[in-house]
Amino acid sequence: MHDKCSNCEQRFEPEPGYYFGAMFICYGWTVWTILAIVGFCMLVLDWTVEGSFALVIFVSALLYFFVMRVSRSMYIHMDFRFEKELVFKFSDK
Repeated sequence: MHDKCSNCEQRFEPEPGYYFGAMFICYGWTVWTILAIVGFCMLVLDWTVEGSFALVIFVSALLYFFVMRVSRSMYIHMDFRFEKELVFKFSDK
């Protein structure tokens, strides 16, 4: 991730360990995704447990960095408010 926003100069890591809470968002998202994939594969497609979890591992490996970045973005958006006027003010430099 970048250190600061290019428009408003907002630091993306306000303090060390700031994104520890984002881990919980990522964890919740991952658990629900695993339950959905395994449930769908086992109940609808009639796959085995091993086959379902092999698919989960494959999908998790592909989406790891995407889920991590989105959960960090969600976490910082819960803490800092986006002010449209400031973005346009700083972008006119």
